[in-house]
Amino acid sequence: MFPRPETPGSWQVMWRTEKGRRYRTFPSLAEANERKAAAISLATFGDYNNISVSGDYLRKYWIPFYTYLENNFRYHANLFRNLRDMAIEGGDDPALATAGAAATAGAAFTGRAAAGVALRLVLPWMAVQAWNAMGPGNDGLEDDLSEEDRRRFHINLGRDDKGRARVVYLATGFADILRWFAGNRFAQTGMDLMAGRTDWSTAVGDFAQGYSNDLANQVAGVGPAQKTIYTVVSGKNPFPDVANQRNIPRYAMAQTILSQMTDQFTADMVMRATNPDYYSPRSSWDWSSQLILQVRRRDPEQWAYYYIRDKATQWKQARTGVSREQGSYDSPDAEALRNFRRAIYAGDVDAAKRLYIRLLDYGYTAQRFEQGIKASEPLGELSAKDGSRKAFVDGLSPYDRRMLEKAHAYEARLSAHKVDARRLFPLEIKGFPTATQIIINRLKASPNSTLLELDEKNKR
Repeated sequence: MFPRPETPGSWQVMWRTEKGRRYRTFPSLAEANERKAAAISLATFGDYNNISVSGDYLRKYWIPFYTYLENNFRYHANLFRNLRDMAIEGGDDPALATAGAAATAGAAFTGRAAAGVALRLVLPWMAVQAWNAMGPGNDGLEDDLSEEDRRRFHINLGRDDKGRARVVYLATGFADILRWFAGNRFAQTGMDLMAGRTDWSTAVGDFAQGYSNDLANQVAGVGPAQKTIYTVVSGKNPFPDVANQRNIPRYAMAQTILSQMTDQFTADMVMRATNPDYYSPRSSWDWSSQLILQVRRRDPEQWAYYYIRDKATQWKQARTGVSREQGSYDSPDAEALRNFRRAIYAGDVDAAKRLYIRLLDYGYTAQRFEQGIKASEPLGELSAKDGSRKAFVDGLSPYDRRMLEKAHAYEARLSAHKVDARRLFPLEIKGFPTATQIIINRLKASPNSTLLELDEKNKR
């Protein structure tokens, strides 16, 4: 054998065989240490380009961010395994094994280091949970958040001047792992127990039900293509809670699909530009606050309103096989009616006038407007005469009853700015089919007039 240098610090060995000369290169000590460090790093933190065969299939066809999920689980599993090894085997370092006292000191030091690493993971998470439960202005705010908000690691910022809950998502790998085990819900339940807001039996039951929902939502996290196909076929939106899916009115299907394929902001901008019946529930300030400051605003009463409406619809469908009566909020002109009331509540005169013209184009009369208002009640799908409304309310859980109270409060808010339908819309009288068109022409001829001014012209 003849040693021969190959690169600085490395060396090469040559030997003769019957087939000729062969060489083998041995790395230098520095190169060997670099390779060891790379192997330790990849074994601990993972490589986003190195996932399992099944994981690669899921990433390509079902879950776009599965690579992150697999490596995140692997990293935390390795991290806690290393912490265990540090605590148990910390005193086995050969450099310290020569003296019993030194070995004991080494074990104590590495045990404290392992505990310190674990605390650095857990303490910030626990501090945020304590703030959400007991911070100023956060009392009862968790109940006003959606299911998706409660599942995610978040921090509550109290309420704004309109009473809406403000929440910010905090994205960490450890929090994403805890979502699979209902970590946030577990902490919230513990805080409620310590604050005396619940008892043990209720807390255990709520956590058990919440954990199953959280796990179902995590498992159901698929790509936008599969979610869109399911939405179109079923007519339901699996977001934000796959265990309590919302029925999608026909007029909202396009926006729902667009938000699944892109994002909610893009869908909102497209609908503003293309749909004359659309009125955005979020102002420009709300979007700027979310996109730049990452502050999301949640209207608890509005959330409860649609939650109860969908629950009543599903209850009726399971009992009678009929989901909605003709003329309900699934009708083509229901979007214009709902947004007309929203614009009046928001004090947006221009939007209210635009939507008022749309309602007249749909042939709205005073009688029809009043019928639509009545159908928009939280339990408008259920009849009080046949006892179905009472049966539905009697079967509600304590949580659902709280949602029903908030739903009624939301409807009362919209109805606070009452519109006298018989003064604003034409009466449906046989022999006068052109009454609606006369009002349309008057409004278009006076684009700068307010609705009240138009009302005075109609009376004359």
